[in-house]
Amino acid sequence: MKIEILYVTDCPHYDPAVELVEQILREEGVCAEIQSKQICDLAAALAAKFPGSPTIRINGRDVEAGTGSDVAAVGCRLYPGTGGVPSLDTIRSAVRAEKQREGL
Repeated sequence: MKIEILYVTDCPHYDPAVELVEQILREEGVCAEIQSKQICDLAAALAAKFPGSPTIRINGRDVEAGTGSDVAAVGCRLYPGTGGVPSLDTIRSAVRAEKQREGL
């Protein structure tokens, strides 16, 4: 399972996002390396189809279903109902869906 966390410099939600992902991986019994990628400018945001910081992708899929791939921003991202990080349930659902796709 490939997990990426994309972020901008000084994002106040980056560390909490990493902590949530680590917690869920432990709880779900998934051994996966978390790769972080810093987005420095609009060109990088466009290339990565980055909708804001932090963005969590599992096997290339954004944990927030329905995120348009045509969105690009160099700034903070807001998640419905939870503010600057996705909810535990959102991340957990994405991890479980990828476990199922991988047959784990």
